[in-house]
Amino acid sequence: MYVPRPLAYLAITTGFVLAACGSGTEPRVASEVVVSPSVQTAQTIGQMVQYSAVVRDAQGNELSGRTVEWTSTDPAVATIDATGLATAVGVGATTIRATVEAASGTATLSVEPTPSQMQEVAGNGQTAPALSTLPTDPTVRVLDGAGNAIPGVSVTFQVTSGGGVVSPGAATTDGNGEASTEWTLGSTEGTQTLRGSVGGLQVDFSVTAEEPLLSVATLVLPDARATLDYDESLGAVGGTPPYTWSLVGGSPPSGISVSGSGDVSGTPGSLGSSTFTVQVTDVLGDTASRA
Repeated sequence: MYVPRPLAYLAITTGFVLAACGSGTEPRVASEVVVSPSVQTAQTIGQMVQYSAVVRDAQGNELSGRTVEWTSTDPAVATIDATGLATAVGVGATTIRATVEAASGTATLSVEPTPSQMQEVAGNGQTAPALSTLPTDPTVRVLDGAGNAIPGVSVTFQVTSGGGVVSPGAATTDGNGEASTEWTLGSTEGTQTLRGSVGGLQVDFSVTAEEPLLSVATLVLPDARATLDYDESLGAVGGTPPYTWSLVGGSPPSGISVSGSGDVSGTPGSLGSSTFTVQVTDVLGDTASRA
């Protein structure tokens, strides 16, 4: 007997695997860096300024999480660390730059310390002959509100009594904030005074002028005219009068002589010029000369 067999069907399932390809965007690139504050002035050495940077792409969208590199174009004026904290270290101006990838932005930092203190450094209380130059120059130091020395400040020096002179009349502070001047005393014996000042700040110096050393006071004689009588007197200061004068070098014009009493007189016979040296001697034998 025939028994039919069931048909076996092999079902083959074909699977299709679809790979999904996304349509992602290109990474956004830094195009602009804005530094804040854009302009800042530090009024003391050591003052700190915190900077920040806003980064944007070409479409003006703000970008976050970007690494900012901070630099100062003049580290002698101000330094800046990796967090954007700047420190004033010297007088002047510097550019603060923030760089992100190929983009950068800048700000200006000026360091202009305000003089707040003025100190005497040297030169006060000296004793010297009148009309002489002091051995130690009067010196002052200028400081800001934090007690830091300020370089580059103009200090004015002015004689306030005694009739002396200073050179220079205005001096600029150095890297230590110091300025000085040479002080030649006047003829007044006793106390002579000098003042150094910056704005409303001032330092006063006081010295004692003793009897001046013997010196020739006449610096230049008036011109003479040929064939006309000439009569001028030499002058001296200091020492102990009476004085005796003598010719010790060169020679006066023809027809002119120097007497022991200091008279320069006579009648020049021709045109021309001459240089000669005279010496004065006081009663104690001290001498001084001048050409």
